[in-house]
Amino acid sequence: MDKIKPLLLLFASLFVCNFHVAAQTVLDPSLPAGSQPIVKRRLLHFFPDFESVQPGRRVAPLSTRQKFRVFAGETFDPSFVVIAAAVAGIEQAGDLAPNYGQGAGPYAQRFGAATASLAVASFYSEALLPTLFHQDPRYFRKGSGSIGSRLWYAITRTVVTHQDSGRSNFNYSHIGGLAALTATHNLYYPPVNRTAADNAERFGIVVGIAALLNVAREFTHTPPKPLP
Repeated sequence: MDKIKPLLLLFASLFVCNFHVAAQTVLDPSLPAGSQPIVKRRLLHFFPDFESVQPGRRVAPLSTRQKFRVFAGETFDPSFVVIAAAVAGIEQAGDLAPNYGQGAGPYAQRFGAATASLAVASFYSEALLPTLFHQDPRYFRKGSGSIGSRLWYAITRTVVTHQDSGRSNFNYSHIGGLAALTATHNLYYPPVNRTAADNAERFGIVVGIAALLNVAREFTHTPPKPLP
């Protein structure tokens, strides 16, 4: 509980303090859901990014089909294997979950666990939970203001998002997806590495990584490629 309480306090404070911080893009529920194409970009010219919405636009809510296409487009991109391999390499180098051990066999186990966990997290946070909670899984760039205000906006989007109705709400979908990622690790990690403290630490790490990805989305712009 000592590691869980600070996370709960952090989420609550970020949510309360930034509930009314607005992006320059408007999610317009008067537009038919799914009436606009999904736009694909490459984040940092490598990571697939179906989620960033550029500022200064009025955009339609995503249809259920489009939400699942966001999940499929990011999960079945060739770079997904590279990302999973990198995660497994970082875990091996840092000897995370040390009961796995070292060597080719333990690396393969870490790679399998990373692949499954990332896919599950993407499915929950980009498709299933956004559909159930009627939330938009995309990141709406602020695009203007001081660097500090844009940085703070990007970080807080981990806990605040848009409903399909256009109003702001707690980001149940994204936080739920990150929790699913953390829980999936328990299917593969040795029992000694499944404690509440270990789960809280892993959850805090993935939330931090999600915040950094939002920062990259906020300050990185690549040419869009509309999908049919």
